[in-house]
Amino acid sequence: MDDQSSKVGRSSRTPVKHFLLNALVGKIVGVLGTGKAPCKANPFYAVDLCGGDGFEPGDGSHQASPRILFKHCDWMRSKIGKPSYLDIIEQQSFTYEKLVTNCQFMLPHGWVRMINGDAREFVLSDVKADQSVFIHCDPNHVKDTDRKSTRLNSSHSRASRMPS
Repeated sequence: MDDQSSKVGRSSRTPVKHFLLNALVGKIVGVLGTGKAPCKANPFYAVDLCGGDGFEPGDGSHQASPRILFKHCDWMRSKIGKPSYLDIIEQQSFTYEKLVTNCQFMLPHGWVRMINGDAREFVLSDVKADQSVFIHCDPNHVKDTDRKSTRLNSSHSRASRMPS
């Protein structure tokens, strides 16, 4: 493991990014929970394209993105009574093993999938035309995300390429 990969998710920016992610997703599911949004939580579907290792520091300074998305999906299910699903993708096998260890409490729920693979090859499950899907992508290095290639394929998507 190189020095750079050992620092992933441990920078001074990480707590701020995760604070903002938590606030954003919290607002989205809050609005979806009212049933008055133009898109529906039928079910709410969240995808973390760069799941990382799911590590959270013992001091509680921040949550990892898989745990943030899990918390909000779980809230939709337990408090609002609407189904939700979460896919967490991690490319690196070593990091994926840590993700499974750190987030094993999510797996028995049956609506969380952890995938060891390249997010660029991920195909979004069938979604309804008015269904809400939140896709989170926070790569370790900007160069890890090729802006000219296929980003995320969907069985309902007519355009499989993002504009350059």
